[in-house]
This record gives sequence, C-alpha cells and structure tokens, in this order.
Amino acid sequence: MDKLKDSITFLDSAVDERQASAEDNLTKCEDIDATGLNEETFMAKAIELIGTIEKNDNKTFKKDTVIKMFKYCGDFSNFRQGDLKQLS
Repeated sequence: MDKLKDSITFLDSAVDERQASAEDNLTKCEDIDATGLNEETFMAKAIELIGTIEKNDNKTFKKDTVIKMFKYCGDFSNFRQGDLKQLS
C-alpha cells in the first residue's frame, strides 16, 4: 500500500483541461503532385519532404521518420506503376 501512495502525485496548481483530438498525434505528410515529374525529380521531392533522418537513443528511427519514409516509398511505387501502365 505504501508503494501505491508513493506513486501518486498531488499537484498544488490547477491543470488545464482540453479535448484531445486524433490530429494531435498524426504525422503531417504532404502529397507530392506527380504531374510532369520523372523518377529522379519525384525522389528528390520525397527526400526533401522526409527531411533529416532522426533516431532515438537506442539507434532506431523515430516514429515520424518511419511514417514519412513508408508513405513516400508507397507513393513512389504507385508513381512507377502508373508509368508502367501508361507505357503498356
């Protein structure tokens, strides 16, 4: 019981309450307009939007970095599939 009492923190000041929204935790990713782009310019734009690769203390990628990398890799795959469909 003493451990439970020690784990509870009592605040002397008031806590501001606010309604949480789903967008608070979302990673903001811009869409790439692929019209008129070739593969090299598309990749350059994706690299620019991903920004610097950030790692945690345990040398793993941070959540936002992983989300951006997967999104733009998927966009590039869709971009290439669209190009292949146009060529056939």
